[in-house]
Amino acid sequence: MQSIVCCIRNGVVLWSQPIDEWISRFYPYKAGPATVPRRLVATDDVVYATLGIKSPISALCARTGRILHTYEDTAYADEMTLSGDLLLAVIRPSLQIPSSMADSSVSIPGRFGWQNEIAKLAVFDTETRKRIWELDTPITPLGFAADASSVYVCDWEKILCVDRLTGSMKWASKKLDMALVSHIIGDEYRILFVDRIGQ
Repeated sequence: MQSIVCCIRNGVVLWSQPIDEWISRFYPYKAGPATVPRRLVATDDVVYATLGIKSPISALCARTGRILHTYEDTAYADEMTLSGDLLLAVIRPSLQIPSSMADSSVSIPGRFGWQNEIAKLAVFDTETRKRIWELDTPITPLGFAADASSVYVCDWEKILCVDRLTGSMKWASKKLDMALVSHIIGDEYRILFVDRIGQ
């Protein structure tokens, strides 16, 4: 049985929450999909996680592990981040990740699976738990970031900048050499994208 486990600093387990289905060791990359570490984010009080490969996002009490809320229409959420009181999630409904030997033959081309497939960036208010906006667009793995005013998305051709609170478009970069782009990082002063040769 696979689980999310919460421990205090001396190693004592506070709680665990079962995961019904997870990434197979037969996935055709050394460490599994690059987005897996972005399936869990936390505040002091709440842990946000997907409790399975295809499962929606759940909000768990950080002290007890009790499920506080499950966000509607977030099945296949593959990446998450927190920006202030907003939860941002990339949802990839056509994502195929093998969870057992039986489906380990899933074809993952060199394009890393998702280049021309529509994804959805969904943004939720963590206080009201309501979805406040969404953006339908292809999104590269590790290809979004947020700061206090904006959200940045790499759509396999360029970087888009949208308003953090409304999702309205602010600007788009010129076309990029996507053979090099790995992931992007943003703050209110600059946008950085890391290419595959470390520049």
